Amino acid sequence: RIAFALGICQQYAYGVHRAVKKARSLYEEAWESGLSIAGVKLAECWLYGNGGPKDLETASSLLAEVTEKSEASGLYLAGVLCSCVGWKDKAYSMYKKAAKLEHPRAAYNLGVLMGPGPQGEGGYRDAKGSAEMYETAKEGNDVRGIYNLSICYQKGHGVKRDQKRAVELLRRAADMGHVKAMYNLALHLCSSSGKGGTEAETETESGAKNKSEDDDNNNNSAKPKPEYPDSVVGTPGYLAPEILAMQQYIVATSPDLWAMGVCLFRLIHGQHSWPFPYKNHQGSVLKRLE
Repeated sequence: RIAFALGICQQYAYGVHRAVKKARSLYEEAWESGLSIAGVKLAECWLYGNGGPKDLETASSLLAEVTEKSEASGLYLAGVLCSCVGWKDKAYSMYKKAAKLEHPRAAYNLGVLMGPGPQGEGGYRDAKGSAEMYETAKEGNDVRGIYNLSICYQKGHGVKRDQKRAVELLRRAADMGHVKAMYNLALHLCSSSGKGGTEAETETESGAKNKSEDDDNNNNSAKPKPEYPDSVVGTPGYLAPEILAMQQYIVATSPDLWAMGVCLFRLIHGQHSWPFPYKNHQGSVLKRLE
């Protein structure tokens, strides 16, 4: 393992000058000592010619030997390498073996390959199997598996549709820092009818939006109604344009989202968003306050 770690440092210049040839030699040493993940890195060297000759046949042979060792991390990395070079059948086989050994990220990748989940590539379509793989990934605390499983429950991919379960998983993924889960959870909280456990509209991993059946069953009285403000209340610089213009808006929805956007802009760029996206917004704030 020390030789393998040193190889990684040499290949990616972690604390040392980059030396790919030396890295390859260290991977060979680690592989000869029986470390399967070193075999994958060595196969990568043969595949791309890193630090020495290039030979697809040798790379393929090394990956076959890694498969025989049946070590989860090695199988997973071998699957990733095969996927990167377009060997989907080999990738599928290695992910499957690693998933049986309960490797969470391998299970997630296998779920993606099996589809038709939120990212499903569809080469090995099996909706039920895909959901099962995301469940395995969830058990291993893989955040992307948890998120995709929430979408499966929301849309009924391979499992019985269950909005309450979908939201529970969405919360778990959001708590772990998954950005899309945070976004979808925010949509759920904003568009909830007040009953809890229903989502009006949610964005999936692939960007498609899903409208729940509960929307069609809810009557108009259950939905938040637009209101006209009779006063301007808020922090200067964070007020939404519709408040300043005294336009009709849904209380606690669009103004809050606007303010959140301003906060995110400042966090990312280190400055206020003016003059983008509204040139005269700051002036409008001051004028309205006066």
